Amino acid sequence: MRRGRKAPDSDLESRLTSTHRANAPDLLRFIGRRVETPEDAADVLAETFLVAWRRIQHMPFTDTEARMWLYGIAKNTSTNWNRSAHRRNSLSDSLRDQIRHAPQTYEPISPSSLDVQRALDKLPPSHRELTILVHWDGFTIAEAGIILELPEATARSRYYKAKQLLRLELSEEAPSEAAVHQ
Repeated sequence: MRRGRKAPDSDLESRLTSTHRANAPDLLRFIGRRVETPEDAADVLAETFLVAWRRIQHMPFTDTEARMWLYGIAKNTSTNWNRSAHRRNSLSDSLRDQIRHAPQTYEPISPSSLDVQRALDKLPPSHRELTILVHWDGFTIAEAGIILELPEATARSRYYKAKQLLRLELSEEAPSEAAVHQ
C-alpha cells in the first residue's frame, strides 16, 4: 500500500490532535478486545498515542491512511502490553511460589526487641533507615550510604550518631524493664 505524501512539520501536531479526536473512541474499542481490562485498554490507548507522537514524522497525510497507521500502532502496542503482562504475571507467580515454599524464619517478639523498635522509632528517619540497612539488611555502612545516596563520610557520621542516640534511649528504658522483673 502506498502512503500519501507527508504533511509539512508545522501541520503534524494539529493533524495528530484531530486524528486523535476522530479515532480515539474506535481505537479504545479495538484495544479493549485485545487486553484484559478496561483500565488496561485506556493505558494502551495512551501508550498508542505516545508512540504516535514519537513517530509523528511518519504519520501519513490522508485521514484514512493515518487511521490505519494508528490501528497498526495500537495492535503492536497491545501485543507488547499483553506480552509484558504475561511476563509480570509469570514472575509474580514464581515469586509467590518461592515465598510459599521458603522456610519461615520469624522469631517471636521479645520485650527487648520491642524496646529496640521503640528506640529506633525515635531516631530521625535518615538515621533510622541507615541503621536498619546495616543491622537488619546486612549492608556495610558504605553500602547503606550508596543506597541512600550519601557520601561515605556522611553515612559513617550518621551511623555513629544513631548508635549514640540508641544507646541513650535504650539506657533510659533499661531501668524500667529491670524494675518490672524485680
